[in-house]
Amino acid sequence: MPSSHVALLLMAALPLAQSELSWCPTVRTAQLIARKTDRPVMAVVLLSENAGWRITQALQDPRVASTAKRFVPVRVTSPQAFEALGNSLDAAPFSALIFVDGNGRLLSRLSGFLWAREVLDACEQVEWSVRSEAALIRDARERPRDVAVAAKLAVIRAMRGDMRAALALLKAAEAGKGPRDFITRGYGAIGDYLRSRSLHREAIPHLQRAWQLAPASRLKFQYGLRLGSSLFRSGDTEKAERILSQLRALPNLEKEDAAVALTMHQRVRGVRPGGGR
Repeated sequence: MPSSHVALLLMAALPLAQSELSWCPTVRTAQLIARKTDRPVMAVVLLSENAGWRITQALQDPRVASTAKRFVPVRVTSPQAFEALGNSLDAAPFSALIFVDGNGRLLSRLSGFLWAREVLDACEQVEWSVRSEAALIRDARERPRDVAVAAKLAVIRAMRGDMRAALALLKAAEAGKGPRDFITRGYGAIGDYLRSRSLHREAIPHLQRAWQLAPASRLKFQYGLRLGSSLFRSGDTEKAERILSQLRALPNLEKEDAAVALTMHQRVRGVRPGGGR
């Protein structure tokens, strides 16, 4: 592929002074650095001028800038650059946060309403999956009936887009009463992958299961917000509003999460933040 096909715009117009992120100029450069430093590539996909405003806003958060130093950040602003990310990426969204390794292997992909805390959670989960994958595969071979191993491996398989393997592992983990936290994350990861490909209807039952399994914590908030968003995107405004109302009623919501839930609820109801429709 000609080098011009992987050239990326740095989009200097975006207000990134606060974030101090060091962006690679091309996907090819990012992958070379990733292979040399053993760090994942963090690709911010922006394929239209109006796409991804929430992602770019999150990137200005100093917590995200600090965490991004453990990755190789690169902007993807053309279909050709998206194609250069890796062969496993079969659908180009208008905006997304995609993690790949230096060889283009998919590690995780998210899209939609991404705020700073969600980007931080995604980074943490990607790092965990990279650290744990080889050991979990070995453990699964040695202890095929270990439901804890099955549940954890299900999360990674879902993050990588292997839906069939993830669902089989989750079924085994649930039957054996495996760790609920990882079973919840497994269903959530399946929903996230499908959402990132704009398959919102297909994502809903998996996000619904994650929402049902999660305790009243940030995990429940996280998957409830994504469930409400996918219901809304699928045209089921009534159910979306019901989920988001329940979300806002969760106990001990942090200020940042409460503000995000309010914004999403207003969007679903057709109310602008200033109060108008």
